[in-house]
Amino acid sequence: MPRQRAALLDPTIISLPIEQLVHCLAGVAKSQLMPCLADGEVLAANTLPLVIRERDVRYQCRRAVLYRRLLQGYPFRYR
Repeated sequence: MPRQRAALLDPTIISLPIEQLVHCLAGVAKSQLMPCLADGEVLAANTLPLVIRERDVRYQCRRAVLYRRLLQGYPFRYR
């Protein structure tokens, strides 16, 4: 019998060392952490498959930073 959808949440907290994340994000260029939206620059179309991109920490970091910048600039740039 399948589990109920509400029961799929697993509240287990797993602590992981942060050194690996810091080492991985050290390879992200500073220009990608503060993208210039005036140039119309967005993330380049990545040729890697979606499954690999979803697991790439650097790619996800760049996406999150760009998304945040787009949200911050929305009221001023896109009326």
